[in-house]
Amino acid sequence: MIVGFREALSHWQLVAAWSIFLASYFVFAFGRLPGTRIDRPAMAVVGAVLMFVCRIVSPRSAIESVDFSTLVLLFAMMLIVASLHLAGFFDWVANRVIVHLSSRQLLPGVVFTSGVLSAFLVNGGVATITGNPQNILIGTVSGIGYRHFLAHLGPVAAIGLLIDWALIHWIYMNGKVNVTDLSPSPATDLTVNAPANLRLLWPIIVTVGVLAGFFFGFPPPLVPAAGGALLLYVRA
Repeated sequence: MIVGFREALSHWQLVAAWSIFLASYFVFAFGRLPGTRIDRPAMAVVGAVLMFVCRIVSPRSAIESVDFSTLVLLFAMMLIVASLHLAGFFDWVANRVIVHLSSRQLLPGVVFTSGVLSAFLVNGGVATITGNPQNILIGTVSGIGYRHFLAHLGPVAAIGLLIDWALIHWIYMNGKVNVTDLSPSPATDLTVNAPANLRLLWPIIVTVGVLAGFFFGFPPPLVPAAGGALLLYVRA
């Protein structure tokens, strides 16, 4: 009887584990659980708690499953990206694209600028280890080098950007709109002034140094952590 109860409990836990897993990834894919306010971060917490409540995962095994190198790398890269954002780096890049490209060049300019930035700064690029959290986990667990990863997936990302550009152009611009050159007006020309340029300088220097550290083969979690610490120190 006890053996049968244990088998039934094990079967129930297996069903519960799969149900929690599928429900979580449904929310991760579509953004929200229908009929509720549960979004992706909330579902991650709810799913983790349910794994404990249903006794599918013990606290000890959960702690042992956490890859802290991945968390350090992800947190440090998010810190660097946040510093660039607060310094106005992304607004500055967008302004350069708008001001210096013609209307015909704007679509490929936006596509490839976004693609390059996403490749090196979390989140969204497939080309490098630091392109998204999934790649960070793959890189830290597998030990694949930054340059090796880029050499194999960089061409895939470039082809994807070309396809993206071609599809958007074909769907929205092929014979449907008249493309004319637009000259930037003073109201839209958000030229960054000297103080803003100085504010941008330090985050850009740190970011370039972090990327150089990746390419020179330093441990991926250590490099952005050092860069994030420098940003916090100077900001303080």
